[in-house]
Amino acid sequence: MLGRGFLLGFGSLAGVAAIALAAHAREFNTSLAAGQVAGNLAIAAGTAASVAVLEEILFRGAIFGGLRRIWDWRSALVVSSAIYAIVHFLSRVDLAGPVTWYSGLELLPRKLEGFVDLEVVIPGFFNLLLAGMLLGLAYQRTGNLYFSIGLHMGWIFWLKSYGLVTSPVTRANTWLWGSSKLIDGWLALPILLAAFMVLRQLFPANREGNS
Repeated sequence: MLGRGFLLGFGSLAGVAAIALAAHAREFNTSLAAGQVAGNLAIAAGTAASVAVLEEILFRGAIFGGLRRIWDWRSALVVSSAIYAIVHFLSRVDLAGPVTWYSGLELLPRKLEGFVDLEVVIPGFFNLLLAGMLLGLAYQRTGNLYFSIGLHMGWIFWLKSYGLVTSPVTRANTWLWGSSKLIDGWLALPILLAAFMVLRQLFPANREGNS
């Protein structure tokens, strides 16, 4: 189950990467030595494993799992996926000075700076929303987190390694092809939709209300 999820995640973003490279929107970083490439890929693999496990336990196991106890699972899927997408746009900020009762209010505008650039938010938000729905549907259909963790691992491996082994091309349209993050361009949207359809075929609805 874990391996099948990884193959779908790895294969889907491999498609995005291959198209972007073929369109000369990115290029391989030829300045890296073989040892550096291997080291970077090992770091990406370790990051993928740890992040996938933690995020799936939190977003699918806890948030989606909790919401579907009180709502229809479809509503819980959309809301939990929206939370998942929003969190990825929150900026990391540091508090200068002592903590007061209004510190949170001071930090909030800075936390929301990631939503200012609409070319980053759109289509990035929709791609992350769809990714969250894919992961949640996998959990709903399988009854466990193994496939979701594998799927997430495959994605994060590409997100971390692609930026390490490729370089941007001058004047490339990152809004269309995506940046080093892969999932922030319009190209990722149809491929994620295709992965969604594959997932539905792999795990068809098999009980009342799970369609």
